[in-house]
Amino acid sequence: MFFYILSALFVILFILIVLLAKRHLYVNEHEAAIKKELKTFNDNFENIKNIEVNLDYKMGTDHIYKQK
Repeated sequence: MFFYILSALFVILFILIVLLAKRHLYVNEHEAAIKKELKTFNDNFENIKNIEVNLDYKMGTDHIYKQK
């Protein structure tokens, strides 16, 4: 009986540790990836705006067109 109680306590403790560790690792892993992709998007968006303003190009629905 004592063995079953210790086994159950060990399993419960192990599950709690795994859940806490997983939650912590999951948040940190994806936060960095999201920030990297957001920075890339913002850089690309600024480059497109600069092309549109400085080089006489205009954004169409899917492409960049040179104005005539």
